[in-house]
Amino acid sequence: MSRESIAGVLIGTLVVGILVVVALAPGSTTTVVLPPIEFDVTESGGPNAAVVISKNESGGSSILGFRIGRTSYLVHVQFFDEPGCHAVVSSGERWPTSHEECRSTVPVRGQVSGIGIAPTGRSMIGVEVEVSDTCYETVTPGDAWPTSAPECVPAD
Repeated sequence: MSRESIAGVLIGTLVVGILVVVALAPGSTTTVVLPPIEFDVTESGGPNAAVVISKNESGGSSILGFRIGRTSYLVHVQFFDEPGCHAVVSSGERWPTSHEECRSTVPVRGQVSGIGIAPTGRSMIGVEVEVSDTCYETVTPGDAWPTSAPECVPAD
């Protein structure tokens, strides 16, 4: 074999190797559903009302077009609590919380993702709730939470 032939084979092998590495590199996808939802800050739904404000699907990897790994399905729920709750609860904290200032009876379990104050002075709390893929597909932003959909009944 000539030097040119050997160099051509080496370059060809290198290019194929790079293409294989790129094709096998893990990737991740995130899908966020954020239609225009107006959260009623006047609390007309009552003190125990909660609403789905958005959905988020993330995780998993794709190798050569095949999805592997775990995908997380999150529903973002928002509701009202006592006026002092916003001052003691922090983003990333588990909900329900043990703070005495927070007394909401909304049946929500998850991670606090948002905190605010309504014009009425009450605390606005946002919580990310992890759900199944079938629940994720069923729930729509603007729906009341908890939903009556059988796909969303928590497995205790």
